Formats: sequence, structure tokens, C-alpha cells
Amino acid sequence: MPNILRFYETNVETNEYLVTHRDLSSCLLIKGASLHEISEKDAVPYKKGSFVNSHGCLGILPVNVAINGESKIVELLLLISHCESVGKLRDSEIFRITDLDVRIINIPGILRVDQVPALKQTWQSTRNFFSNGKSYFCVNRPNALYTTAIHLSQQQQNASSGKAKASSFYKFVWNRGMFHRFNQFNVSEDWTFKIICGGVSVRSINVQGDYAQTCLLYRQSCERAGTRFLTRGVDENGHVANFVESEIIISCNEKLTSYVITRGSIPLFWDQPGIQVGAHKTRFTRELTFSSCAFLKHMHYMKTQYGRFAIIDLLGINRGSEDILSKAYESQLKLFSSTSSIPYLHFDFHAECPATDQERRRSGLQRLHNLIQNTIPGGASGFGFFYSDDSGLPTSTRLQIGVFRVNCLDCLDRTNMVQGFIAERVLPSMLAALFGSSVQAALDKFLLQLPDMVKLCGDEVSKMYAGTGALSADDRTGKFFDAGKSAARTFQNNFFDEAKQQSFDLVRNTLFSEHPIYQKSRMLCNDVDLNIPFKLREHICDNQLTFSFMEQLRVCVATWNVNGGKQFQKDETKDETDISLWLFHAPEESLKQFPPVNGYVAEGADFNMLPDIYAVGFEEIVDLDLKNIVSTSHITADQWHEKLSQLFCPKGYSSLLRGCQLVGVSLFVFVKNHHVPHVKSIASQSLKTGLKGTTGNKGGVAIRFQLYSTSMCFVCSHFAAGQSNYSERNADFHSLASRFKFPPLNVSLNDHDYIFWCGDFNYRIDMENALTRNYIEMCQWPKLLENDQLTLQRSEGNVFDGYLEGPVMFAPTYKYDLLTDDYDSSEKCRTPAWTDRILWKRRPAFFYLPPEYWPKDLDWSSGDLVYYGRAEVKSSDHRPVVAYMDIDVQRVDSEKRKEAISNLLAEIGPPNGAIFVKLVNLQSQSWVQMTTDWRLHLEQYLSEYTEGGFVCFSRVVASDMLHMVFRDGAHAVKAVALSGHRMTTTVELRVEYATPNFVDSYLPEMSRLEEKTKVDFEVAFEVQQILPKEDAVLKVGSIPNAPLISFSSVDHDQSQQNHLSSVAKVKEAPPRRPPPPKKISNSHSTGNLCQERNVGKSHTGSFVEQTPLLGVSDHLSTKAVSSVDVTDTNGNVEIDNKKQFTTGYQLGASLFAPSASEIELNSNASSAAGSRENVALSIPAPPSNCNSYFDLTDPPVAAKATAKLQPAVVEPNSSAFDSDFSQMSLANKQQPDISLSVLLKARFLQNQ
Repeated sequence: MPNILRFYETNVETNEYLVTHRDLSSCLLIKGASLHEISEKDAVPYKKGSFVNSHGCLGILPVNVAINGESKIVELLLLISHCESVGKLRDSEIFRITDLDVRIINIPGILRVDQVPALKQTWQSTRNFFSNGKSYFCVNRPNALYTTAIHLSQQQQNASSGKAKASSFYKFVWNRGMFHRFNQFNVSEDWTFKIICGGVSVRSINVQGDYAQTCLLYRQSCERAGTRFLTRGVDENGHVANFVESEIIISCNEKLTSYVITRGSIPLFWDQPGIQVGAHKTRFTRELTFSSCAFLKHMHYMKTQYGRFAIIDLLGINRGSEDILSKAYESQLKLFSSTSSIPYLHFDFHAECPATDQERRRSGLQRLHNLIQNTIPGGASGFGFFYSDDSGLPTSTRLQIGVFRVNCLDCLDRTNMVQGFIAERVLPSMLAALFGSSVQAALDKFLLQLPDMVKLCGDEVSKMYAGTGALSADDRTGKFFDAGKSAARTFQNNFFDEAKQQSFDLVRNTLFSEHPIYQKSRMLCNDVDLNIPFKLREHICDNQLTFSFMEQLRVCVATWNVNGGKQFQKDETKDETDISLWLFHAPEESLKQFPPVNGYVAEGADFNMLPDIYAVGFEEIVDLDLKNIVSTSHITADQWHEKLSQLFCPKGYSSLLRGCQLVGVSLFVFVKNHHVPHVKSIASQSLKTGLKGTTGNKGGVAIRFQLYSTSMCFVCSHFAAGQSNYSERNADFHSLASRFKFPPLNVSLNDHDYIFWCGDFNYRIDMENALTRNYIEMCQWPKLLENDQLTLQRSEGNVFDGYLEGPVMFAPTYKYDLLTDDYDSSEKCRTPAWTDRILWKRRPAFFYLPPEYWPKDLDWSSGDLVYYGRAEVKSSDHRPVVAYMDIDVQRVDSEKRKEAISNLLAEIGPPNGAIFVKLVNLQSQSWVQMTTDWRLHLEQYLSEYTEGGFVCFSRVVASDMLHMVFRDGAHAVKAVALSGHRMTTTVELRVEYATPNFVDSYLPEMSRLEEKTKVDFEVAFEVQQILPKEDAVLKVGSIPNAPLISFSSVDHDQSQQNHLSSVAKVKEAPPRRPPPPKKISNSHSTGNLCQERNVGKSHTGSFVEQTPLLGVSDHLSTKAVSSVDVTDTNGNVEIDNKKQFTTGYQLGASLFAPSASEIELNSNASSAAGSRENVALSIPAPPSNCNSYFDLTDPPVAAKATAKLQPAVVEPNSSAFDSDFSQMSLANKQQPDISLSVLLKARFLQNQ
């Protein structure tokens, strides 16, 4: 092929380059990041310096790399340096790319890739991808009568509607993202070639003196592109893996006919994990509920693009996972009214057409022919074919009204054979339209050529997807070669596909996909890859509040170290594993005991509605032994998933994924069914941290997704063990936080709006074992937290920086004797610790801007903690922990978004920033000649009056007109606003846009956005019809008066530092009370405390207002106290109800447990004033047999209650408690709001 382009290196230091085209009269001037088409005359000064010839241009590929320690966007101009002809079709010739060349066009002084070491790998991946012999482009002869666009079918090229053409452009043009700069500056599309990938075979066949040009095109979709075992099934937008549109084109003289058939992976979420050798087991990566939306979107695409279609499924019946996959496919088709009428033909290819028996294969294919004939009217030719005749005959065009969609597991070998078989059945009808009575002579010759063409194109697609050519096994020789190909595939797929997949992603994701502005604008625009200027993306993000609103949802995050998954192995642990207590009833259980100490419950918390999202994390679901580390068993994880599904699904939840597992760490996410159609971009990842990242005994798993326009990531991790190894635990956290990357957009952990992190972090308490247990007995959580490693490390900024954690108001969760409430009594006698924790953080809405630029009235909250506590499930040596949080999820109003974007388009100006400038002499009413002085003066003048607008290019286009280009289109808007302004008393400025209708250039992309929004709405509605109804009510009452912990936004002036504060601000601390008594082992006691305590069944929270509490008179309010302080005055205790009740029934920093429980109450409070004064609680000195003591405080006394304690022994839950309270005498029964603090009901056992 002759060279078409010439690239001049005009001035490398100023990034000025010139490109000339063999067939165009204009030249392309590249100046910095701007492109300008100029005349040959204007191009003369730029034709200097060295030059390089090229066969064509692919476009400009933007790459984000580090240069001299600074991150920069480097723009690479990709040129075709070598290619070879495949064949001719009418007036066009198709070429295969064999090598590329590259030039850097936007970095001053740098032109070649070898000058930037960081670019070498990126460039090599791109070069290898396009030079692999499977990338094609088409060159049309100048002034050609018939032009060919190989990314479009012949029927689409003939159609007047541009909708199908646009769809094919985005689906089959692999370098589409490299056209952004060309579109921005209105550069003609003739400067670039549209590249397809797949297979092309061209033959010329002589039919009775007429040469028929025959072309077989296999167009592989660039949507969901990738390698065999890394890219399976469907994505959220309905794009399937290895989707190929095959077209056979036959042209003879003025007549042309073509036939299209498609293939693609089964449109469900599935994959084939692990090392793939021999039989490949498949699994569903998501529940079928979450496949429904993507499934329907794919079916919608097929209907929109091709009209009618029929499905031919070639999966095996007795081939294990293939049968399961096939049945799921068929069930999805029958599930929806819009797809139930689609013809579905199941044909077990391997059973019907065995490779070793050619006779059985022929008879099997005949049965397939009969099946098609009986299902589709007209059989294989029932959908017709495209035919056009430019000879002027009346019937000049026929249309193909439908296609076959064929699939097997890989959509390679079986599929290719069946597609060739169908093409042979349609071929006679096509040839009859072309050759009339000579059809038989033509058919014989075509049937000799077609199988080779099908095999050749099938091999090319197979090499791209699987690494080797397609398998055939037609004879002994074929079988021998197939064995070699299978071995090569196994090696290729298991060891080289990951690097190959990265090159796929690099070529497709060219619009700065890792940039936070790109990610946020994508979420706001319904996940559509809009080909729009980056500036418009910024404006969309800046104006998001004008077209979006916040909806409050509740999230429940739970974590539990299950100690090797023994819950499914031993009967005694099965009986004790009621996880509903943990996941559904933890707040309710916290209220059943008095005093409750098992967690924090927020003020006004309402638990009548189930959370919208559940994230349940487990650690040690298998024993962390060498066997499981080397080869992890998924049996226990599957058992947990089944158990959780049985718990959640009847209540109206769907499982997001079947779980993400790393040896012993596993994470499951469930969402309410009515949110299912709005969940997208689901991805998961597992990372090892054990032995410096080499083993999975320690590590983390993460699941991320997008709900409406808010992204979330849930992380469950297990950090390094050991009492003093907090530095290793810190390293584990940072390793995971920095390494989590989620396909396909390479989203990092910190790129999410919400991050919820739970797990067994293994942070310990740095105190002596005995003292730690003593403080636990006294519920001295503040004292313990002062020595909690995680609290200390967070306060120093060493770990979880910016994350929030609720108040830890429950006993340490580690380590218990199995099935008991006793802490570790083994030989190691481990110190109790809060190893199991839950933290979270939220990214600000305008995270990409400095805080001083945030809206002043921004209503922003990190989320409100509703409950944070533990549950008493005793089948492990850890207690499970759970947290409920209310968060804001962003939702977009599509109509308001449409209006907002329309307004923004006029504000941001033309994408190319181009204007025309004229000067008029008011005295002579004539145009002023554009001299060099005027030109420089105008540039300076406009730059000043447009507030710093940078003029990146200007040239005189006429004697009285100047063409100027601003770097930013908004400056062009300001320049046009100056039209009519007088520069001098006699000279007036006239300014207009170079492209007056620039807003129309955005219409195709806006139409794509609206079409996608419409489809998503229709799909969501249809999916909602088949989802089970939700059981939304949980039998837990509201908690009306517990204090609220707020994580709301602070004043704007304090913004960034405060809203990321790692310490939750407590408006009013919740009550914390000691547990009921329980006997602990003497070997762990200091002797200073009562020996009877119960930590294992303690709960905290406030109380249901409707239920009389503990039989107390209705004259007493059920409101929780706000605070308690204690003063010792000859045995009397004064309670201050104005201060914070820090530990429930706590006296200063310790606890007094008297030996009797009769309380006499006297109140002298003034009912008129509503105050509480002189309410004293009189408590005698501790009995001699009790070593408890007071650590006294000295607050001002605001209210006192008096009680007389009589010796008595009362068992827990005894009716004697209520009888004691029934004897209370109230001095002032009209006091309506006496705090619950005067109703101290103690369940004490006298020390034996």
C-alpha cells in the first residue's frame, strides 16, 4: 500500500507538527493539544524539519503517566507504519495492520516514546495489540462509486437511519476513543481510519466469465472485550464477551448481497475461576436476579440492531456446568414477557456431532437443519438476506429481517462450525439473486471456498480470545493438531492472559477512565461513555446538585470470626449458631436486659424497617492450615452463602455476588429487591497479605458496586495476629488500601463515595491480662480504649486515616472459651481485646475541589450511626459485631439532568474554542486589514478581556478576518460577548463563533444518554414485576430517647479537616451500664472486685416508650438518663442528671455492687418548674465481704434520689425485683419527667 500521510516534525520544542494527506487538499496542523485544518498555502511555513511517511492514522491515545515525578496526560499520535493487503471489495481495499509508529504531540521537547521510560510498557502493549494481524482498516479509492465501511454491515450502509450506524460505530470500532481530539476541533474523519478487530477473508470467484468478489467479515465487539477466562458472560450494560458479527458479502457487477449472523457469550453473570486444566467448571458470579437487568439490556440491543432473532444454544446436556448454564439461560428467556416469544433452539453439539465420527456429525447437522426448519418459518433462509442492485431494475433492494444468535461455552469452535453450516444453507438463495439460472454452477464453486474462509476467520477470532486457532477435529490429523492447540490454550490462558487483558483495557478505555472527574461524571450520566470534552464533564460534576437529590438508605455491616467454620461440623455448635440474633435482632436483644451494655443505640432509632443493604463478613471460615492456604476449599463459603440466602431471600433480598473468598476471609452482600435494577458496576477482588503478600492466611476481600449514582465498597479483612504486632497490622491495612483495583475501569479503593471496612483486625489492648479483665467487669470501656491499639494508632494517623468508628460500648469480643461466656481460660490465657471492628468513611460530594470551593450551603454528612454492638452467638471464640448506619445515596432526575446539560452546553462554548474576529472602521464603514500588529494586539486584548483566556492558535484567514482558537471554549463565549465593543474611538470589534451550531455537535452523545436512560427505565420496570415482594417489617420497636451520635457536616470554613475526622463527635453520649452478675474464674480476678459479673449477655440501648419498664409506676418517665456523676457523703450517692452517663450504672471509674436491692425514693422536685432537686440516693457503705470501691468524682449536684438498701439475695429474673419497686413511695407523684436514673434496679448476688 502506498503511503497516505506524511508527518513533519516542524518544531518539537513548541509542539508544532504538520500532517499532509495524499488524497486531501487541506493539511492538519498540530499545535500543542489543538488540531487545525489549514490550506496547503498556509501549511508551507510548517513544511520543515524531518518527516516520516505513514499509511494512515489511528487517532490520539491519551495516557496518564508520571514524568519527572509529576502525573501528566501524554497524548500519543498513532500512525500505521506497516500493513498488508487482504483483498479488494468493489472500489475499496482492506488492509491488515502489521506495525505501528508513534509520536508524542503535547509534551514540549519530547517527541518519541523512548524519551519517557514510563511510556515504554504502555506503548509496547498498544503496539502488540494492533500489530497482531487481527486489526483491519479499509481504504476507498478516490472518487469511488462504491465505498465500503467495514465496521458497518452492507444493510446498515444502505440504510438512511443513522441509529444503527451509531450503534455499530460504538460496538465494533476499536479506536473510537482516539477520535476525541479530532471531533473536538471539527477535523474531518478522513484523517483517521476506523479499525475493526476479528477476521477478514476475501476471494475472487469466476462464475461463467463474471468475477464475484466474496468477503467474509468477522467483526469482534470492543464492548466487554478480553481474554477467554478473564472475560465471560455479560456486563451491566448488556454487552457480552466475544460478541462477533459475521457477514458474508458477495458482489458481482452492480449487484451485491450479504447475510449476517451473530455469536456471543451467554448473557448472564458467570465465569470459570482458578487454574484451568481439562474440564472447566463454570459458576454464576451473581444470583440470577442480578443477571436479569443485563440480560434484558442485551436482548433489547439485539432487537434494536437486528429486528427479529433466534437463539441457537450449543451447550451440552450431560456436561455438568454447561447444562446448568444452559437451563439458566432458557429460564431467563421464559421469565419475561418481552423475551418469552424469542425462538430458543437447544442443540447438544458434542452429543449430536461427535468429532471422531464424521457420519454421525453429518447426520447430527441434518437434525440441526430440521430443528431450524421446524422452528423458523423458511428455515435458515427464513430471515432473508440483504440484496441491492444498482442496475436500475424495479426491485433493487431486499432486507434481512432477523439474525441467528449462536453460542457455545467459548463461542469459538462449535459456534464457528454451526455458523458455517447455516451460511451454506443460505448461500443458494443469495447466489440465485445474483446469478439467476447459473446458480448451481456458482454454488459448486462457492461451497469449495466457503469452509476455508470460515475456518480462517474463526481462527483469527479464536486467537484473539483464546490464544490459539479454532479446534476442528475433522480427522486424525485435525485431532492431533487440536490436542496441541488445547495444550497451548491452557498455558496461554493461565499465565499470559492477564497481561493481554491489560492491553485490551488500555486500547478501549482511552477517556481518562482513572480520573475522578471521569468516574463521577460517568455515574451521573447513567454509566454511558460519552465522547464529550473533559471540560463538560467538570461542569456536569460541578452542577450535580441541580439535577440530583439524596435518598436515605440504611446499611448494615456485620463481621464475625467463626473460628474455622466449625458451625457446620459439630452438632453442639450448630445449636448455638442462630445468626438471626446477630443480623436482625442485635438492637432488640440489647434492650432485653437491664442494664444493657452490648452496644450503642442512637436517639430515635427506628428498627421497624429492615436495612436496604447487608454486608456480612467472615474470618476463618476454614482452618488456616497449610492445606487450605495452598488449595482453599469453597465448601464452607458455599454453606454460609446458602445459610444467609435462606435467611435474607424470604425477606425480599437478593445476593449481590455468591461471595468473595480468600482462604478464610469471605464477604457476602445482599440488597433489597427494589434496588436490584439500579445496582451496577459490581466487581470484587481478594488480596493476600500473609508472609509479605505471598499467602492468603491473612488478607482481605472487597466487593464494590454502584447504587443509583453513588459508589460503595465493602471490605472484610483479617490482619496479622500477635499481641504486639500492631505495626504489621498497620502494614496490612496500607497494603490492602493501596492495592485494591477493580475492573474494568481500574477503580481504586479511595475512588468510592462510601467505604465500609470490617473484619478481625487483631488489634489488642496493651494492658495486663488481669487488669483488663477487671476493667471489663466494671464496664470501664474508656479505660480500656485508652490502651486499645487501634484507637491509639488511629489517633496518631498511622492507620484508617479519615475513617469513622462509633463508640465502642460493648465488651471485648475476643477471646472466649467455646460455648461459654468465659474469656480464654486455656494455657495461653490471652488478654481480651476488641479485635473485631467496623469502620467507614464517605468521600465528599465535591471531593475533586479544595474545600474552600465547595458550596456554602452544602448539606453533607458522613452518615449517621444507628447501632454499633455485638451479639451473643457463642459457637466461636469471637463474638460477632454489627453496625447499622443511615447514609445518603445520590439519585439523578433525568429530566432535570437533560435541562442542566442543555444549559451547560451554551456556557462552556464550542469544544474547539474557535472564533472569527473582524475589526470595522466606524469612520469609513470598512473592514480593517489584518496586519501583524493588529493580530498581536487582538490576541493580547482578547486574552485580557476574557479573564486570562489563552490563545493557542491564530491565523489570518482573509485580509480582514482573524481565526483564533482559545484553549477553553468558555473563553470563546466571553470573546463573542465582546462583539460590538470599541477597541478605539474609531474601531469596533466584531466576533462570532467559527462553528455557530456547535451545540448540535453534542446532540448524538446526548441522544445516546437519553436512549440509555429510557432503556434502563424500561428494564427496571420489567424486572420489578418478577421480583419477590419484600418483607420489610422487623419486630423491633423504635428507640425514642437514646442520644444521637452525629457525623454531619461541620461549618464550611473547617470543612476538610473536620469532616474527615477519625473520631466521631458525640452530641450526647448514650447510656452505658454494667452487665448482670456472672461468676468468673478466680484465677483471673484481682480480688478487688465482686466475683459475680456477667459480660457475655450484656446489652445497651434505650427503651421502648410504650412498654412500662420493670413494673415501675406510670408516674415515672421511661426516658433514658443523660448523665450520672457520683459523690460520696457518708455513704450517700448524689446523681447529677445534667452530665453524661458514661458507663450506664457506673460510679465514676469503678462499680459498687451492694448486697441488697430495696430502694426507697423521695423526690422534692418542683412540679411547676419541672425541675428535679434534692433527689438523693442513699446507699450504705459496702459490706465487709465485698472488695468493691468507689473512684469518686466531685460534680455540682443538680438532683438527688434517696434509696435505702436492705440485705437480700435475689436471683436474676426474679419477681422480687418488681416487688421491691412496688414498695417505692413517691414524694411528688406529679413530677412527669423524673429520669430513669432514679429507677436503678439492681440484680446483685451477694458474694458467696
